[in-house]
Amino acid sequence: MSNLQKKIVNSSLLRKFLPKLKEKNFIYNVFILVGGTAIGQGITILASPFLTRFYSPEDFGLLATYISVLSVLVVIASLRYELAIPIAKNNNVASNLLVLSLFIVFIFSSIIGIMLIFYHDFLLKLLNAPSLEKYLWLLPISLLGAGIYKVLNYQAIRNKKFKHISKTKVTQSFSQVFSQLVIGIIFNNPIGLFIGDAIGRVGGSGTLFKIVIHEEKENLKKCSLSGIKEAAIRFKQFPLVSSISSLFNTAGLQLPQLLIIAFFGAHVAGL
Repeated sequence: MSNLQKKIVNSSLLRKFLPKLKEKNFIYNVFILVGGTAIGQGITILASPFLTRFYSPEDFGLLATYISVLSVLVVIASLRYELAIPIAKNNNVASNLLVLSLFIVFIFSSIIGIMLIFYHDFLLKLLNAPSLEKYLWLLPISLLGAGIYKVLNYQAIRNKKFKHISKTKVTQSFSQVFSQLVIGIIFNNPIGLFIGDAIGRVGGSGTLFKIVIHEEKENLKKCSLSGIKEAAIRFKQFPLVSSISSLFNTAGLQLPQLLIIAFFGAHVAGL
């Protein structure tokens, strides 16, 4: 067989098996991500019988309402700019999007915190959950932690750090459950559920932050106001289109929980 024939054969074999290799790699990465999420959920499920010994159905109802409100806010915490990070044409643009997204998360969380100071009564009446007032101060903190984690998560996806993402899912669930159990045992106070949730959402962000700083150190140094502005304009369809549709979609998913507590109270919602 001549060299030309060998090259032709090798080239055809490569074209034949390359898609399969990529498919296997994709399946492997999906398995890693799903596995981490499943383990994290498993930890929460296994801890449920113990948590119900320290917290009442009403406590869980208030937590569910709190999480529903938080879930709606997290969707637009960075105006969906984080979705553009994995598809950015180069690392410089991705780094500018990363800084932009984190800045928006901080500003948005601050605005929500200020609004809660002046309009928390309106929210409590709307939700029919006056007992939630004692825990609303944690909402901006949870929002900030969840927003930062989401942004860093998309940067880690761009860098193909799937194992690290999977580990953070487990870390989040473990830190949440551990905090809720410890606070429940020591203080026997419903606030343990809310503090544990906040700790769980922040958990894992440190790991992803270290990865991002290590991987993007040089690119982050090149970030500039002009670069951030250019990235914001170039991907403006995300806040203008995606954020609105995602907000309504998430609000629709969380609406049943909010309606249950509004019409039947926190105890029934907790059950």
